[in-house]
Amino acid sequence: MHREIRTNLYLNEVDGSIIMPPERAPKSKQEERETTIVTTKKQRALIFQGGGALGAYEAGVYRVLYDWVSKNVGNKNENLFDVIAGTSIGALNGAVIVSHIIEKKKDGIDKPLAASEYWKGSAEKLEDFWRHIQTRYFFTDWLDMSFWPWEYFHHTIKAVKAGWSIVLDKAEESIPYIQYNPFAKEWIDLLHFTTEAWDIPASAEAARRYWTTRTFGSPNVAAAIPRWDFKFWDRSLGFRFRGEQRRLPFWWFSPTYSLEESCRNYIKFPIKTDYEKREPRFLLVSVDVQSGDTVAFDSYYGETEYEEYDEWKEANKLEKEHHHIIRHQEGIEWDHLATTFSMPDLYRFSRLQDEQTGKKRTFWDGGVLSNTPLRELIGQHKKYWTEHIEKLGQKIWDGEKGIRIPDLDVYIVDVWPAKLSDDPVPSDNDFVASRKTDLILLDKTEYEESVTKMITQYMKLVERLLISANDKDKPSAKGKFLDDEIIDSTLNRKGINTYRDLLRGNFDINRIMRIERKDDLYTMGYAMADFSARSVNQLLDLGKYDALDKLIRNLTHVVNNLDRRTLDEEGDKKISAITSETTISLRGHLEKAASELLRGKENYIYQEVINHLYDFADEVNKRESNHQLSHSKADLLRP
Repeated sequence: MHREIRTNLYLNEVDGSIIMPPERAPKSKQEERETTIVTTKKQRALIFQGGGALGAYEAGVYRVLYDWVSKNVGNKNENLFDVIAGTSIGALNGAVIVSHIIEKKKDGIDKPLAASEYWKGSAEKLEDFWRHIQTRYFFTDWLDMSFWPWEYFHHTIKAVKAGWSIVLDKAEESIPYIQYNPFAKEWIDLLHFTTEAWDIPASAEAARRYWTTRTFGSPNVAAAIPRWDFKFWDRSLGFRFRGEQRRLPFWWFSPTYSLEESCRNYIKFPIKTDYEKREPRFLLVSVDVQSGDTVAFDSYYGETEYEEYDEWKEANKLEKEHHHIIRHQEGIEWDHLATTFSMPDLYRFSRLQDEQTGKKRTFWDGGVLSNTPLRELIGQHKKYWTEHIEKLGQKIWDGEKGIRIPDLDVYIVDVWPAKLSDDPVPSDNDFVASRKTDLILLDKTEYEESVTKMITQYMKLVERLLISANDKDKPSAKGKFLDDEIIDSTLNRKGINTYRDLLRGNFDINRIMRIERKDDLYTMGYAMADFSARSVNQLLDLGKYDALDKLIRNLTHVVNNLDRRTLDEEGDKKISAITSETTISLRGHLEKAASELLRGKENYIYQEVINHLYDFADEVNKRESNHQLSHSKADLLRP
């Protein structure tokens, strides 16, 4: 018999930490044959991508997630997000949020609050940060209004090009047997090629973004300093511009600020958090240039330890040049944070001391290898909880018994659009640069998600098979099977020798919610560097709109499928089938929110939509308390 206890048996209800279980009476023989799996409470994780100025979009999304999650937190002693992970500008956003929480705790040390209370003001702080680093001079508003002629040229040339394409198509159709006339076909093909290469001028908004960025740059983020490069003597005057994270020496001529100066009032260092103090975890991801590995700096640890990829790692584990340790005992400092946005073609490279080898390691922007650090989040989550459970003298779940690592709900903010709205596809240089960047940096974790879910389903299948194998006649069959060596173990170099090793410490990712920025008709190749006030404000508003839209769509999908029975409801006699009245009532609140949102990105009222979602959350709680919704179904409608 298999018994799974889904209570907080080893959890402290006050702060959510795992505690030692009380002494129990000896088990009977029947109880000994039962397997007890203790599960901890699930955690929420938020992932911010890298994207330069597009990080303003993430701030808008966070505003919605903050409002929604804070409304649905049942236990005020839990964090809104247990983990915030980020790459590049995403890590900077995460640092602003976590730093706000730490500082608020320090300010109110004499009057401690519930964990969720320290998150108040974090959304406003992040939005204020983006309004602080945006580019604005006294004449930028006037300049923004001077691009109206571009709109005329854009539509005129676009219409002429479309008309000429139609003329060529008609001409090609009118020439009889053109496929047998090589001379005529070559001329038609040449005219088509020339027409396709006829670039359409940018629209007024695209031109504004491009020329504002080219003219003013990003003075609150990076200073453009010429760097001489004579390696191949292939550049005009032999130099190129490289941004620096510091103030220019001639700042009185060109008023610029270093990124560190811009962050001074928003991020307080060091950033060090502790699970036992009910503080959220902060992860930032960088790339070790010399080894080609992603490196995760974790606010729960006082050091970052990693090994270079080595096929024969076990044989070479004594060679310290393959093993690296970066100390940050007091917490994550600016130098550590700077590694994650050290863009190789923009900023000076970041270097940190490796305690193991005594040499300095060079780091680049984390987006080079992992712009959506889901893999790193999963790895660090498993590492921390494995160590935490073992420190308490408990055993981690190994397929038979032990404490499970908390499951995860993951929210990913994707600033790089996967789908393209242009048709036909343009061929100008700016479009090529812009689209190539989209495809390099967009979220590629869907495959990782599908593999993780597939593995989870296999694990559940294995559990059920093991339960059936552990019958009265063969009580030791389950343990014997788990301790069998894995096939081809002679070729196994990962330290996984038995099926028990394979199952040890695995956990579920219950859901992944992606909020993706859609393709922008006015995009341009310098989107990451466009910190102009108008563009930043547009991104903040767009992030809110897209997050609300995704949230409403997700909730509507769940409500429409509530009649399906969940595994947790098996044997639950108190909950009757979901009535149509319940479904209609829940759907009504979502339809009102969607109706308000349909007024358009510039006309809808944010607070009106949020209020409808709050009414929906209250309705869910009411239906659950009246036993019209099971707890498992109500949880599907909560973050």
